[in-house]
Amino acid sequence: MSRAAVSMSRVALNAPAVPLYTSKQSPVVAFVVLIGVAALAGAVAAASADPQLTPFMATFALVFVAAAFVVYRWSTVVQARVVRIDPVRSALRFAAPVTIQLGFAVLGLLALLPLVSVVLFGLPREAPLGLLLLLVVGGGAVVGLGQQLWGLRAPAGLTLSESGFRGVRGSIRVAISWSDLSHASVIPGKAAQLVLNLRTGAVLVVDPHRIGSDPNVVAPVVNFFLANPRHRATLATPMAALALVEEHAATTAG
Repeated sequence: MSRAAVSMSRVALNAPAVPLYTSKQSPVVAFVVLIGVAALAGAVAAASADPQLTPFMATFALVFVAAAFVVYRWSTVVQARVVRIDPVRSALRFAAPVTIQLGFAVLGLLALLPLVSVVLFGLPREAPLGLLLLLVVGGGAVVGLGQQLWGLRAPAGLTLSESGFRGVRGSIRVAISWSDLSHASVIPGKAAQLVLNLRTGAVLVVDPHRIGSDPNVVAPVVNFFLANPRHRATLATPMAALALVEEHAATTAG
């Protein structure tokens, strides 16, 4: 379940560098805003004498504190020139840290706490506001948990093996063979996206947060094994596979 962060500096030097993020806004801003909202909710809970409002707002404070840390971790998981892999799997799997997946699951469960508060203590007297907050956060929790359960159909991350590609949770699921792939590329966006271009003309766009890796590095790795089928057996040993691509990049640069 552990992840190894591997720097691929030689591959990155030879690869076209699409900016990882187009927004100049620091993830710290979102963190501070969410913590500020949590502090406000906590202050309302502490100052209120309403036996329904106090636990209701206290649960919202807890939800926003958890959201601040989960969103910050999600926003900073992808680093330039670095890939994250499962080093013990018998295939090359690019995947985000397990803590991110667990973080979203825990956040979804915590977001149900305001509903639990209403069941146990009743809806606050400020019913319109309380009901609106309950619908927004509770609805988001149900949708988020539903998406995570639906996403379990696919293995987490993107796995490269001798037979092809599998995985990537979220809005996309990949299950293709090497013969289906034309090439891998990278396109800009709010975050740089890995693109698997199929021979049919279709494209599979992979969010880098789902694989925890710089797509500017992942694309050359994919293209190397696409162009060199004789080396695909190396994918069974992930660290050796990455070392092979790094060695090839150094030779090409030289």
